[in-house]
Formats: sequence, structure tokens, C-alpha cells
Amino acid sequence: MQILNVNPLAGNEWAESLARYPQSGVFHSIGWAAVLHDTYGFSPLYFLARQNGQIEAALPLMEVNSAFTGKRGISLPFTDACPALAKSTDALKETFAEILKEGKRRGWKYCQWRGGNETKIALGEPTPSQTFFNHQLKLSPDTEALFAGFDSSVRRAIRKAEKAGVQIETSTSLQSVKQYYRLHCQTRQRHGLPPQPLRFFSNIHRHLLSQNLGMIVSAIYRGRTIASAFFLDSGKEAVYKFGASDFKFQELRANNLVMWAGIKQWALAGKRVLDFGRTSFQNEGLRRYKLSWGTTESSANYYQYDFRKQAFTTTPDAAHGWHNQFFQLLPRPLAILAGRILYQHIA
Repeated sequence: MQILNVNPLAGNEWAESLARYPQSGVFHSIGWAAVLHDTYGFSPLYFLARQNGQIEAALPLMEVNSAFTGKRGISLPFTDACPALAKSTDALKETFAEILKEGKRRGWKYCQWRGGNETKIALGEPTPSQTFFNHQLKLSPDTEALFAGFDSSVRRAIRKAEKAGVQIETSTSLQSVKQYYRLHCQTRQRHGLPPQPLRFFSNIHRHLLSQNLGMIVSAIYRGRTIASAFFLDSGKEAVYKFGASDFKFQELRANNLVMWAGIKQWALAGKRVLDFGRTSFQNEGLRRYKLSWGTTESSANYYQYDFRKQAFTTTPDAAHGWHNQFFQLLPRPLAILAGRILYQHIA
């Protein structure tokens, strides 16, 4: 077995390898690698296992090198889940072994892998460093049946938004990205978190939306965008990646109408599943919201190998803490500046 380390941004080998894996998604793609590299300067280290001229395993990884938080490997930063792709467990085991050798050689503090039962088996079934909820909605072209599967509260909210005159627009334009970002900054402050930098979303537009690998669905009320969401095309699936809204218009339930519009569009486009992404165990409100759409709940495990301890370790879920109140009180321009600085270090 030959283990290769390739740069997906510098050749076609990674793209050609993905063609062997129909289960690969948007986060395995070269486009997503370009988003992470161009926004934060992370270095792509994408591993391939080759045997007899055939690709037997593929695992994307980014090196994060921060003067403040150290050097480490993550598969992948700002990605809810990025399972390893493999034809056999043996190929995956050899790939992980090579990654650990590379991490030790490069002086990483730790290496983290996000999601996938294959990852757990290949690593020897260690204790997860963190576990999250994951929610997926099975899609069907029968949109009436989909609608009937939602909780009654969701159906009422959708009808309320429609009755109030909220309109839906679907776009892949840079202008829609900027409209989303305005709402994103408001929403992140409400949740006590710094906003991701605008260049992150601009790069998603450049590398994914402009290549027809996603869309922005927005709710418009009296000429104003009051809710918006990013959806990404992930092969046979679609991914709900980001959502934001203007809280002053909360009673109109525009968020629900945006989600319903996205669900319908992806269902009619032939997607089999809409992935709602990860949810912290501490966020019961978000969990109930996702379940109200008729989703199936599962767990998503992260695994982290600490090179100093030479062992797999657990880490606390930092979704909630003192920082939430701090960023709620921080003036928005300073929060935006903090986001520009922090995210390249806290991936």
C-alpha cells in the first residue's frame, strides 16, 4: 500500500480519486479546500492510499498553524462532518497510521477527525473527543407528503409567513451573500459569538455557489431581506450550512419559510437527503427545532489524538460559556473585527 500526500489545489489527482467514491460530498471537494485555504491560509494535506494502481482510501486534512493556539491537523476545519472514504478498513488503517507519522514529524499538538463510523473502526474504536447530534431529512418529490411530515407548529409557521406576504428569492449572486452577511452578524451577536469574516462567505460564493454547488435562499418582506440561509450541493445530498435572520421580524416566521423553500427546491432537484448539520448536546432548543422538521436523529463523533500524551483524548464542548455574554455585549464592529482575527486560530 502506497500512501500519498497530495495538494488538491495543485493538480487533478484528488478530483480523479473522488470520482471513485459516490458517497463523497461537498466537504471532500476541491472547492471546499479552496475556501478554507483562501480564507484562513490553512495548508491542505490530502491523503490517498494506492494499491495496484487503484485508490483504496482518501482522507482530506488541513494543517492549522497558529502562533497562539499551536499547530495541528483537522479533517476538516469549519466542517460539521467529513468522513474518511475507503474501499477497505485495512487501507484506512494504513492511511491513519501515515497521518500520525506525518503529524509527529510536523510537530502537531493533536490531530482531529470528524464523523464517520469507518473512522472509529480504523482508529481502534477510541472514546470520542466530542459527540454531537446530527439530523437528516429524507427528501421526496412528493412535497405534499414532506409538508405533512412536519410538526404542526412548523406548518403553522410556514402558512403564517406566506399569509403575511413574505416572499422567497433563490440566488447565487455575490449581492445575496452580502445581504446574508448583514443578518449573519446580527444573529451571531444574539447568540454571543463573533461572526465569521465576510471573506469566508465570499470564498464560498467564488468556489461553490458560482460553480452551481449551492444556493442562498432569502425571505423578503416589503423589499427587505429578513432571513437567509446557505445550502450546499453535496452530491446525492444537500446541506443546510448557515442560517440567519433579523430578530425584529421574528413573528413573521420567515426562517421557517426559508427552510421550506430550500427543502422543496432540493427535493424537486432529486436530492435524497437534506443534512441539517451538527447540534451541540447543550443546545436543546436547536435540537427540538431540527426534529420538528421530521428529521432522523443520529450521533456524530469526533476523535482527537494528542501527540504529547500519545493517546486519544476528550475535549469539552465549548458551545456555551462566559464568551457568549462577552460577545453579546461587544459592539458589533468590534465583534466583526474579532471574527476576522480569531477564526484562523480557533479552527
